[in-house]
Amino acid sequence: MIEASAGTGKTHTLEHLVIDLLREGTPIERILVVTFTEKATLEMRARIRARIASLVTALSPVENERLRAALLDFDRAPISTIHAFCQRVLAEQAFASGRLLEQQRLDPREAFAKSFRDALRRGLAANAPERPLLEQAIAAMGASKLEDVLWRWSLERGEVRPRFDAESLVAAIAAMPDAAELEGALGRTLLHSVGHHAVRARARETFATLAPFVAKARAAEPVDAWLPSLLAWANDAPNRAAERNVDYLAIHLGAHPVIGAHVRTLAAHASSALPVLIGRVLPAIVKRLDEDKRKNGRFDFDDMLRLVHEALHGPRGDDVTAALRARYRYALVDEFQDTDPVQWAIFRRVFFDREDGGALVLIGDPKQSIYAFRSADVHTYLAVCDEVVAAGGVKVPLVDCYRSTQPMIDAVNLVLRETFFTGPNRYDHPVRCGRPALVAEDATTSAPIVLLHLHADDELRAKPMRFALANAIADEIARLIDGGMQVTDRSRDDGALRPLQPSDVFVLTRTGKEAQEVAEALRRRGIPHALSSQEGLFDTREARDVLDVLRALEDPGSRALRLRAWMTPFFAVTQDELDACRALPGDHPFALRIARWTQLARDHRFAALFQSMLDESGLARRLLFLREGERELVNYQHVLEILLARASQGRLALREITTELGELVDTRRKVAGDDEDVQRLESERAAVQLLTMHKSKGLEAEVVFLFGGMTQRPAGAHEPHVFHEDGQRVAWIGDPGGELGAQVHEEERHEHERLLYVALTRARSRSYLPYIGPAPARDALPAGTGSTFARLAGAYRVLADRLVQLVDRDQLDPALFARSMVKVTGARRRIAIPAPLPAIDATTTSAALTIPALDPPERFTTLRGAARGIEVTSYTRMKAGRARLGLDRTHDDQTAWIEELASDATAAVVPIEADDPLPAGAAFGVFVHEILEHVDVQHVIASADRDALLAHEPTSALFAASAERNGIDPRVIPPSAELVMRTLKTPIRAGTLALPEGFASLTKTVAEMSFLHPIPERAHPLFGDWQSPDRAPLTIERGFVRGVIDLIFEHAGRIYVLDWKTDRLPTYDAASLEAHVAAHYEIQARLYALGVARMLRIASASEHDARFGGIVYCFVRGMKANKRGPTEGVTFARPTFDTLAEWDRALRDEDAPWGHPLPPRPRREEARS
Repeated sequence: MIEASAGTGKTHTLEHLVIDLLREGTPIERILVVTFTEKATLEMRARIRARIASLVTALSPVENERLRAALLDFDRAPISTIHAFCQRVLAEQAFASGRLLEQQRLDPREAFAKSFRDALRRGLAANAPERPLLEQAIAAMGASKLEDVLWRWSLERGEVRPRFDAESLVAAIAAMPDAAELEGALGRTLLHSVGHHAVRARARETFATLAPFVAKARAAEPVDAWLPSLLAWANDAPNRAAERNVDYLAIHLGAHPVIGAHVRTLAAHASSALPVLIGRVLPAIVKRLDEDKRKNGRFDFDDMLRLVHEALHGPRGDDVTAALRARYRYALVDEFQDTDPVQWAIFRRVFFDREDGGALVLIGDPKQSIYAFRSADVHTYLAVCDEVVAAGGVKVPLVDCYRSTQPMIDAVNLVLRETFFTGPNRYDHPVRCGRPALVAEDATTSAPIVLLHLHADDELRAKPMRFALANAIADEIARLIDGGMQVTDRSRDDGALRPLQPSDVFVLTRTGKEAQEVAEALRRRGIPHALSSQEGLFDTREARDVLDVLRALEDPGSRALRLRAWMTPFFAVTQDELDACRALPGDHPFALRIARWTQLARDHRFAALFQSMLDESGLARRLLFLREGERELVNYQHVLEILLARASQGRLALREITTELGELVDTRRKVAGDDEDVQRLESERAAVQLLTMHKSKGLEAEVVFLFGGMTQRPAGAHEPHVFHEDGQRVAWIGDPGGELGAQVHEEERHEHERLLYVALTRARSRSYLPYIGPAPARDALPAGTGSTFARLAGAYRVLADRLVQLVDRDQLDPALFARSMVKVTGARRRIAIPAPLPAIDATTTSAALTIPALDPPERFTTLRGAARGIEVTSYTRMKAGRARLGLDRTHDDQTAWIEELASDATAAVVPIEADDPLPAGAAFGVFVHEILEHVDVQHVIASADRDALLAHEPTSALFAASAERNGIDPRVIPPSAELVMRTLKTPIRAGTLALPEGFASLTKTVAEMSFLHPIPERAHPLFGDWQSPDRAPLTIERGFVRGVIDLIFEHAGRIYVLDWKTDRLPTYDAASLEAHVAAHYEIQARLYALGVARMLRIASASEHDARFGGIVYCFVRGMKANKRGPTEGVTFARPTFDTLAEWDRALRDEDAPWGHPLPPRPRREEARS
């Protein structure tokens, strides 16, 4: 084992190990080199190949020939990541591992989501035993959150505790006092032991409410039936300030000699639904996922390791092991501190346990084991160290550091020695400087570590402190790169110095969000910077801006979403201007832009949409020319490129794209792929690099600033709490509390120590460290200020406490540590643009200081109208215009937009009202429309009831998928299936239309038919004059009319227009429906009728009578057959040919037909003037 501290030449050592084996005669294809990342693999291959090429003529003839052969065979060199190695093993040992020969890698998150949806659909079936539990979980956290929680726990490789044990839970509850026993001797004994009167009263009440469950447990009633109610009881409390019932019993009776053990069991199993979900629901999801992957020959990264492990330890494991040992004689494993038990079991079986002369070399540094959240386990590394040494292996430390200057190494060694590390972490071999010639010069200070001493007039607060620190970092970087510092030019051998460049500087943060704060400060100072190699693209403001605009396009009727879109840089409305934008007219440029973008999204023209968002908005020009905006522009472009790729690959609609981006921004999903969430460099120019401490591992810079990590959010209620027991990983559900809780916090500190070690060892010449605490000896804080921060709790506290300790002990060597004061104020500093200010005296009024708004001249209005492009109107836009004119108070523009764009609408989960199982709202309307459009009508005809309909797997999947897309509660699916069956099978009698077997009997239909035709102009031919021989080309002045018709059908030779409506009305009789349609859908009916007549090219009354059937509105909630009259819930109209011609004339001649405005006619003569 080679233990390589930071900067000690680990990669150089590995290269020479390979060269030595080649010189001894080992063929290169028998030397397995395993790296941690693809990037490291590529770098390692390049370096080893270059090293071989450089030596191929420099050694003895025999060695030269061996290296020449290795160079010729280098493409066969097995240098790869552990996952690539396992993938190769699975492919070559397919028969032994029982896998298909053709294997495909899949996105594990997407695959899990599919299996989760399948499990949810089955679990919510009528008789499913887990249905009550799932309904309760969905009601508590929502389906998406439940999916995320179970996904996280599916990745957990440790032992999960506490495991749900139904038998133990039932036994514990049965041992509790029932109602009668509570009044007897047992009750008096229990209540007497809990303390004063108020405590006894609460205990009595708690036991009384538990009594019904005691009875159920003793009667051996199936626990699945009452478990959700028990969980609700356990988490209930008399008020917000009181403990939950289960916690109250655990606190006051958890140590009771009679029932204490049962109380603790109850608390362990009923404190949360999570143990039940993990113990019962998650295994079913994982099982189905594994079955699908095996059946279809698919795998993910974790599968590769698991399947190789199973192949090596399965029935044919000896054969697989022998084959691998015959192929590889030596194995060199890099970054072994990031291993886990499964990886070690693979290497142990193939290489460590062999007795045929092979060798295993493990290279790592336990102090740099910082990926516990990826299941990397330093405890495994330490156990392997002991095992290797016990088996006669050798542990070799590398102690010469070739990265940093001598003063830098001395300063870091001072910080790391003695008490910095605790627990399993050690710094037993302090490094020495391997390149004493490295130097750095700075006229201000020669110290390699500068403490940025934060102080304020009162106690430090988090946000002002971060703001002040970010500005101080930006100011110091500006000084350093402006000739303030010189460092050794490492590209030369003469020790010459060179000026510090921006690319020589790193700023390391704990989180991507903290990096954004520093980026803002650098941007204000005009310092080139890049958040390169940092997972944080979807944490940026640019990603949120795109999301705000897409949400507004998805639901243009939402005023709140529109206002959020106005405030993004795509519209650049300021806070002061926002109020004036609350009700923009339809011909306002912003409204027109939203309308155009919405139409592009509806048409799935996302490439045009995204390009327009950058260009038409002027965003790209503003960012490039008005300020230093390359970073933001690249982020906008990168986000839109990713969305375009996903839309193209998955044929996604706007709603799905918005949902995916929302999940990425909300960090609810891991990004599929290695590089999507990594921000690109904005240009090739030198730039300060901002990255997280985790991402800095393996990198180095001349100067490093540390920022952030001073506060810590509490762990989520559903996140695992990890600790180790006898070297084995344990993941605890919920807060374990007590000694186990203390152990969890202790291991978190160990992880923080290792992370800070990585951060401290990145610098070649200097580090800047935030400091909170007393002034060093012989120094003092400025008068009247202090340096205390009570909330210091994050990862950085490890280093902050160590620095204070060094100050208290007067161990800071002035030659190694300097101090720079950073004053923190309560207000954030603003950068103002200098401008002349009016003189102010006692007589000055606020009005004198106000800049008057500039009203645009009429000429600009005329020009804008003349330059306006072709517009597309619709019944919705015309209704919105009517509402703005005050002519229609029944609908506002928001409702109108929702009606028109219902096919793209989405909403949160809609609660079920007590008196109606079917919810109201646009989302439910979209859901019903989707089902009616895509359902298998023949299966509807064949199904006797809704259960039979949903028993059909494709139909059930259709309902479930549509419900999930539109945010519909899964409990709505059964009554919705009944609604669909009634809609399609109800006999229809409406006007001249008669369908005894309902709409399901139709055979010639077209769903979601769109139409588009020019708005009739005065110069256009009259309605019906379709074939005029002297007709001139049409001039489009006001744009087009467009619409989408739910269903076109042919019956008895005539064409009918059908529109589904999910409106909730008091009654559905003919008179009520006619009045409702006249009030709300009259303009829609007229435009739809004209659109169909134009498509049919009806030219006369006789053609109209023969081919035009009429317009049918079906209000699906109220559809019911009526033996003596028209079908309830259905209304019918058949306008005559002359009526259609009159409607067409109104569109041609009037600017606001029927009180509904059309786009204005162009004023070209005025424009020319």
